[in-house]
Amino acid sequence: MSRSKRIESKHNASPMKSATPCKPKKAKRPIGRALEALERASSLIDEIEAAKELYTILFADLVGSSHFKIEHGLARGVLRARLHNSLLLKRLHTPPIAAKDLGDGLLAVFPRDEAGRVLHDASVFLRELDRETRRYGEIGLGMESKIALHVGPAVLHHEDAEDGEHGLQLHPVM
Repeated sequence: MSRSKRIESKHNASPMKSATPCKPKKAKRPIGRALEALERASSLIDEIEAAKELYTILFADLVGSSHFKIEHGLARGVLRARLHNSLLLKRLHTPPIAAKDLGDGLLAVFPRDEAGRVLHDASVFLRELDRETRRYGEIGLGMESKIALHVGPAVLHHEDAEDGEHGLQLHPVM
């Protein structure tokens, strides 16, 4: 056989090998689990949509608290943060639906329609804190605070942990 015929015969050869026909594969279990997870997620989304309400959410942060704890000790730092949170809560005329101490700050949740009042009270708190800090300097409170408000839809969960502590989960929804 000449060389050209061998090449030609290679090119003319069928690319398919003769084999037994393939059996269709059965759907694997992971697809079923994925569909179940998708259904649970869809149900959870429906539950969240039903639970969301409009809230005013206040977040307060005590500026420089970590540095203060390093310089003056943990005990004094914790007392200072508790004083900050206590003074803020006393200044707010509207009691929060829920509040959580964040260590060096505070998260408080109010009804949506209290946004104006909470904003006013938080502004007064910041001005008073600034005035006291300037008046007494280092021997006074010496605190600076940052406050942010969010007004809008959120889902609020109160949870009881196994150790008897009360938990708070807040999920702003955009």
